[in-house]
Amino acid sequence: MGTGKISNRTERAIGLAGEHDYAVLDMREVDGQKLMLVKNPWCEGMSWKGSIPRSPVDNEGEEDEEVLPSSRDLLNSDDELTPGTFWMDLNSVMQYFESIYLNWNPGLFSYRQDIHFAWDLSASSPSSKFKSFGNHQQFRMSVASPGTAWLLLNRHFKDGKENVHPSEYISLYVFDNHGAKVYLSDGAIQRGPFVDSPQTLLRLDNLEADKRYTIVPVEQDLTQATHTFTLSAFANARITIDEAPNKYRCQNVVSSSWTEETAGGNAHSPTYSQNPQFSITVAARTPIALLLETAMEQLHVHVKLVHGRGSRVQAVRSKDIVFDSKDYRRGCALAQFAELDAGTYTIVCSTFEAGQKGNFKLRVDSNAATQLSLLPRQGAGRLRRAWAKAAFEGQQRILAAPIAPRRLTKLDVFVKQVQQTGVHETARMGQRRERSMIRVTLEIGKGPERRILIASSNGEYSDSSAGVRTGEIDLSPQEVGKAWLVIERMFTPADLEGEIFQVETFTDAPDTVDIGVWRRWEVD
Repeated sequence: MGTGKISNRTERAIGLAGEHDYAVLDMREVDGQKLMLVKNPWCEGMSWKGSIPRSPVDNEGEEDEEVLPSSRDLLNSDDELTPGTFWMDLNSVMQYFESIYLNWNPGLFSYRQDIHFAWDLSASSPSSKFKSFGNHQQFRMSVASPGTAWLLLNRHFKDGKENVHPSEYISLYVFDNHGAKVYLSDGAIQRGPFVDSPQTLLRLDNLEADKRYTIVPVEQDLTQATHTFTLSAFANARITIDEAPNKYRCQNVVSSSWTEETAGGNAHSPTYSQNPQFSITVAARTPIALLLETAMEQLHVHVKLVHGRGSRVQAVRSKDIVFDSKDYRRGCALAQFAELDAGTYTIVCSTFEAGQKGNFKLRVDSNAATQLSLLPRQGAGRLRRAWAKAAFEGQQRILAAPIAPRRLTKLDVFVKQVQQTGVHETARMGQRRERSMIRVTLEIGKGPERRILIASSNGEYSDSSAGVRTGEIDLSPQEVGKAWLVIERMFTPADLEGEIFQVETFTDAPDTVDIGVWRRWEVD
């Protein structure tokens, strides 16, 4: 048992040392009074006097106050008691001791297995309860017969000296995951308390025979250094513990950040397409896991893999999503897929709120080799030019403008609604107005002979507030007089009198293309 902080005056009065540990040798109950036989390990240490100060106020500047003798247990008069050993009633124990440490006997178990390991935290980001378990040491354990097992995690001292600080904590988590490694703390079947002592013990009951469990040591606020531990498992049946195997053979990690220009927010944000995006090429069909982590605890993050052919995506529809991490999660996000076909895809990493800045790491685990690269920021290295706005009136469906390349150029077109006309009173009162679903195409010819070179959103119509984009295409001067830029509306709110769209081009050189006057357009 350990005492707390006690003033010198009170120490002298009661015979107990402050911030000091005492051993409990025996426990008895005499005449209804619960007693403990306590020993001070100091050879010449003080002994319990069985008295308490009359005043609860400790003031070392005052003279010692009168003390009242407490009820002394007759066992304390036993001549066989060694110096520093005394009987103490339970009420006094509860009053003067702050902590009780309970020892247990490993000899109660027939089987024991130890595993020693080092945990390098020197290059890790500061500890956080919101971090993933992706870089944690993990182990698998099984017992030959159903029953109970105890797990002891022991943190080693350095150079034989205790190096544990009150703000450093360790714990143990247990998962029913077939002994495979886990990424997140979700789904643990048992969690031990976080303690600031060098050992923590976890009791596991009702274990199934030969079933493999995953054991994860967990830390909070350990110093960024290499720490060594021993994990011991005790049971009354044969027990096996070893390192948990990696589910995936290949790993790919890239680092990036959300900046003022790239923090686009969630998929409903008009700036979503500005988020960091990655091209990933998968060599063969494989299970795959995407782990997104940031050291910024306040950030809720999300990762998504889409059919983007390794190019930046402007807007994401449900049909474009292969898999994602579902809800936004603080600090880290995990997305897993059982079997991903070989091919090239696009990964989008986002925060929930637009404008939230921070660094992050994207980790890809798979059984097939992958190539992962950060895509250039939207419009990076390209020359942007704004053209005359396209204005729709009433229920007009299609507008077109001639586009004339001066020389061979790589071109993509961006169109976004910037204004609605004929706004009714309900809209002025703050209610959201619907916008038309549109698509943008580059076409050759007119009427039945027309040929679409490229279309936004793979030819689908979109009402995204972020606008639509065609993607890149090579346009040759041979198409002069034949090429048209076409904006088509599929759905138009009945009460909408008009819409105005911003039109921008991105090219690889200046003055490479001209766009003429917008005009009505009918598709035969």
